[in-house]
Amino acid sequence: MSQQINTDFYNFISKKFSKKHKHTCFYPDCEEKAINSHTISKQFSLSHLAVDGKLVTPISLRNDTNERKDIVFKEKGINDATTFKGFCKEHDDLFSTVDQNGIITIRDIFLQIYRSLSKESFEHEIYKEGELTAFKNEFLFDSSHENRKVMSTSKLLMLFYDLLLDFPEADQRISGYNGNSVTLKPFSEAVDLDVTIIYKNIKFNVPVALHNKVQLVFKNTYCDNFIFLIPYKESADLIILSHNNYVEHYLYNLSTDIKTLNFIESSMMMDGEWWISPRVFDSWSNERKQVLQEDFRYFTERSFLEDYDMSIFDSVRLQLCESLNKDQKEEEIKKIDTIPSRLAPEARENLLQEKLISDISKIKFT
Repeated sequence: MSQQINTDFYNFISKKFSKKHKHTCFYPDCEEKAINSHTISKQFSLSHLAVDGKLVTPISLRNDTNERKDIVFKEKGINDATTFKGFCKEHDDLFSTVDQNGIITIRDIFLQIYRSLSKESFEHEIYKEGELTAFKNEFLFDSSHENRKVMSTSKLLMLFYDLLLDFPEADQRISGYNGNSVTLKPFSEAVDLDVTIIYKNIKFNVPVALHNKVQLVFKNTYCDNFIFLIPYKESADLIILSHNNYVEHYLYNLSTDIKTLNFIESSMMMDGEWWISPRVFDSWSNERKQVLQEDFRYFTERSFLEDYDMSIFDSVRLQLCESLNKDQKEEEIKKIDTIPSRLAPEARENLLQEKLISDISKIKFT
């Protein structure tokens, strides 16, 4: 692809994502002007992470020549983190109970999922439109591939919109689980998907907000799974949208506190969006920051649900290690004390490109 075509693509999406660009409300049948909507509450959640109104997030540096795009960690203001121009003021107020009180009822879970999926769909459509405008074709945002998925962003979005309108048990409080994972089987006659919601209220502080979509393949069948982490002052809510085939795998990886921490760190390093406290970022050595930046780019080197081999949240890990046996404790502490070795950058880049080409080929020709 020529440098000009890539420039056209980046200019298009930059314009669409800019604060000045006007969008209409994402809520069905609403034509009102969209405002900048948070998908994770600024006051009830993000404010506990921020330092002087700032968070830290990984971003990809723009590169029009389609060469290597480095990942860097940058500060982002709390007013912009997790936001998109998704809803008008009236429909953004639908999420006020979650913003003011956190997740208490099943409806609150549905609301959090719905606005997170809305952001995902909003961004997907911009990238797809950008590809069609610049490249005259769809590549990474291929509509036909999306339609073939047994569980996709658009199908899930329709499901949870329907559930918000008509689900008799939605106002039931979530209680009695004592920190264990809860599974919910949402049902809708309008949209039938093999999806399970896994919800866990984590009883320790994890200073990160996380939004991750993972495309999984089972017997040549593709599906999207989602992982959302909403942090609070002394706890966090973890929400997973899982295809029924993967539920037991998730539950195993959430069965203890240390496994839950490892799952969160692993999910962060699987190409998701996340925003951490600058205090965490400042606690890392320069060497660790460099490894984390490069590992985030080369996420295809790791398998999904494989533990990440370096600690991200040292203080949380040390706290949880107090209840572990000697062998487990040594294994977890090693992630703090050791910087793992990696392949040379050129070799990692070649492997990444081979993997991406392979994935695109599967999308186009299976």
